[in-house]
Amino acid sequence: MVFGLLRRSKNGAIREPSASNRNNVESALALGKRAIDDLNNRLRVLEERMKECVAEAKEKYAKNDKAGALGALRRKKLYEEEASRVTSSIMTLETQNITLEGAQMQQIALSALSTGAAAHKKFQECMATNDVDVLMDQLEEQRETQMEIYDAMTQGVSLPTEFEDELDALMQEEFDKDAALEESLKDIAAEVTADQLLQEKEPKAAVKAPQIQKPVAEASTPAPIAQ
Repeated sequence: MVFGLLRRSKNGAIREPSASNRNNVESALALGKRAIDDLNNRLRVLEERMKECVAEAKEKYAKNDKAGALGALRRKKLYEEEASRVTSSIMTLETQNITLEGAQMQQIALSALSTGAAAHKKFQECMATNDVDVLMDQLEEQRETQMEIYDAMTQGVSLPTEFEDELDALMQEEFDKDAALEESLKDIAAEVTADQLLQEKEPKAAVKAPQIQKPVAEASTPAPIAQ
């Protein structure tokens, strides 16, 4: 069924799968998924029964029923073998579904590629190499003609130069003013710096001259009174 998807037409182009093939693929995928679900349910039942067998074996062994415990373990072994077969079947079905889905996607991709290649081929047939060369030559000729028209329209048209000398003079005047202003600023900065240096060299506070204390006049001794 997978190989039936790769259908080719008489000229070798890959075609899309027919409606019957698509229906067959969808039916196969649905049947496989349903079978996987049923097997998963069966696997869960087997796991529950294995747990029950283990619990039964422990219970009978606790009651000294060794034969009953061994019988429960034998049934557990059978359930394990059945669970292993179910797991293998699930893996096989999943592999088949994955392969079938991949083949379906490949068929769709190949069909799209084939359609694109056929369309490209028809497009190339409608436009031969010589036609392309002629078209490119025409475009180049039109471009050159347009440039000639542009040159003719702009010939003799130039920027006015009668005011260039006046503009240069104005710019030179502004430049001279800026240079003079810069020199003045430099001179002012130099004078300020010199004043600051002189102020730093002078003493911060004038030293007071020492005051000379005048001698206190001695008190005159009174003359002795004549007796």
